[in-house]
Amino acid sequence: AEPKDLFRDADAQRVFVKHWTALAKRYRGIPNDELSFDLVNEPPWDISRDHRELYVNVCRLAIDAIRRVDPERFIVAEGYYCGEHYVPGLCGLHNVALSMHTYRPMSLTHYGAEWTKQWNKWSDKWPLDDRLSGRDWLKRHVFDEWEGMSRKGVFWHVGEIGIYCKAPRKQSLAWMEENLRLMKELNAGWSIWNLRGAFGIIDSGRTDIAYED
Repeated sequence: AEPKDLFRDADAQRVFVKHWTALAKRYRGIPNDELSFDLVNEPPWDISRDHRELYVNVCRLAIDAIRRVDPERFIVAEGYYCGEHYVPGLCGLHNVALSMHTYRPMSLTHYGAEWTKQWNKWSDKWPLDDRLSGRDWLKRHVFDEWEGMSRKGVFWHVGEIGIYCKAPRKQSLAWMEENLRLMKELNAGWSIWNLRGAFGIIDSGRTDIAYED
């Protein structure tokens, strides 16, 4: 763990602002279609109102610092609770997009992930709820709140989506297909975590398929 709390410690925030100021100066002039800034990767799991406000404050400090150097830089702010929920306090800012990460349900997407075994009850069940289709579950528990942002004209994308290599192949494909269809309907851009590696499509380490060069 870091020795200081970025969201509560003034010294940590000064360093944070200093870093983003340096990056803004270093990359000033590079077009937005070639470079954007993502401020904080997967903010903590704390969903309390107080912590959301602390997160907004830290992001606004960095945004203001970047704007003083590079007024038009495109900036990405991730949702709180590790990217799952949008942040009202960061909506509607000039050239600032929101980014969501979706790995729900974690019981499936992190099935067999050794580092989660202390807190994650793995399950290969999909759809998760017998009363809902997989699509309807994802819509209700993941995408509905973000669709609401679209109706308000807020730009957002899916910055991360993926499923661990030990999750059963049949359920993995069904889960991913339903997510892809929903994102297409919502006209939401997306990027997979990761392209190459245990959550990705290349060199994933899966043992239930045969790769061909």
